[in-house]
Amino acid sequence: MQNYRHKKGAFYKKRTTFFIDKEFQLRYIFTLVGAALIGMIVSSLPILYYATQNYDIFKELAFSYEPKLISHLSREITWIKFLLATSTICLTGFFTYFGYKVSNKIVAPIKILNYHIKFLSRGKWHLNPIKIRSNDEFQELIDNYNYFFTSFKTQINMEMRKLKNINKSDSEAEKNLEINEMLTDKQRQLGHLLSEPDERVFNLTSLRAEETEPSRVKHHAS
Repeated sequence: MQNYRHKKGAFYKKRTTFFIDKEFQLRYIFTLVGAALIGMIVSSLPILYYATQNYDIFKELAFSYEPKLISHLSREITWIKFLLATSTICLTGFFTYFGYKVSNKIVAPIKILNYHIKFLSRGKWHLNPIKIRSNDEFQELIDNYNYFFTSFKTQINMEMRKLKNINKSDSEAEKNLEINEMLTDKQRQLGHLLSEPDERVFNLTSLRAEETEPSRVKHHAS
């Protein structure tokens, strides 16, 4: 199968918008940042609680025995709160940037694939195969789609050559034979020649069943 991925240094048009799919990417980023903040809050609250409790205990002891230590204790609790707040802000910024970059890699191939299919549905089969960056997601999906696309274009070109040969043929019998062969091929592709129509729903459950069926047959045979 031919690889249609972009190599490093390939030419890209610069995007004019910050987001590729704003609604999805914002939802993805908010979910990621929200999960990170929840984890940060859950882990920080016990630290802040016990630090505050210890601060109150040591403050009472320092007030009774060594008042000079109160300023040091106040500075330490202030630093702890500052570090927790700074960590929360940095964590939010990091996961916001991380979520943006990852969502770009997810959305870009799907968006390109969607536009490519729309053009094909309008009869524009002169398009080139899809090219995406090597670090984008769904590489296998795009490669398989490109294989289907180029194979289908090749088949269309072969059928066009057959039609041209039919027009050039002088024999009526040869014309009918060529036409019948093309019709038979199309009927076979569409499943019209099957004794029973395949009414299975093509979804994830059916694919898993197909994958486990050979192993079951092999197990019974043994």
